[in-house]
Amino acid sequence: MDTFEIISSIRNIVGLHSESELGTQELLRALNVAYVDLVEKNYAGIKSRLNFTEELSSQSGNVDIPENLDYLVNLYRKDSDDNYQLCREISLDNAGAIGTINYPSDDAKNPIFVDYGDHYVIHPTPSSTDVKLEYHRKLPALFFNRGLSLSTLTIQIEQPAPIIDDHLNGVFVGLYTLSDGILSLDNENKITDYVGSTRTATLKNAITDATTYYIAIYPLRNSLANSLIKNTVNFLNKTGKADVRMFRERVAQIPDEVGEK
Repeated sequence: MDTFEIISSIRNIVGLHSESELGTQELLRALNVAYVDLVEKNYAGIKSRLNFTEELSSQSGNVDIPENLDYLVNLYRKDSDDNYQLCREISLDNAGAIGTINYPSDDAKNPIFVDYGDHYVIHPTPSSTDVKLEYHRKLPALFFNRGLSLSTLTIQIEQPAPIIDDHLNGVFVGLYTLSDGILSLDNENKITDYVGSTRTATLKNAITDATTYYIAIYPLRNSLANSLIKNTVNFLNKTGKADVRMFRERVAQIPDEVGEK
């Protein structure tokens, strides 16, 4: 189930079908609160889907922190034998100690680093040296938005959309077309690259050029869909956005698992 299908299911359950009764953006906010909560509980091992490894070749000086990084797991620097060596983190309070350690510039068997918030400082300082980052990516928000295909493999998403490069890489999407007021699923696709500054997504499979689509994000694990519906309905009830007392039987009948995406 993609975001559009999840929202439609929630509206059917709580009986709030129109924007005037419950706005889509407000519903999306509630949906994403439930999404983050499930991921934080490591539901069905979903956190493993956010693990990412990035190799940066020929780095010199400081290493910029990727915009898509939630938190760093490991940082590596290649040594003179072309092997990756794990960097040990030094606290910012002890950053001054880096300059007092006398490393041979071509060694780096036991490298260290300091996290300055927007960049890492590694010692010995890289000079055309390969660096590898293992990190936990930021969770892509679930959204349902309009976009225009710029070619058969690219689509520009209207605002609001993520502004972080690569934030939607690897995410599955459902692409809908609108005809006579009815949205119909045109195709299922996958984003292979995303440029945040232009909100442009590159797709795995070809689409029709110059066509307006409505883009619905799939949860990183599709078996989350029914749990997302339940949690979102409960959140709406708890916050007073919807009174679901008369729909408790419907909520209870939702199965816990659906097919994997």
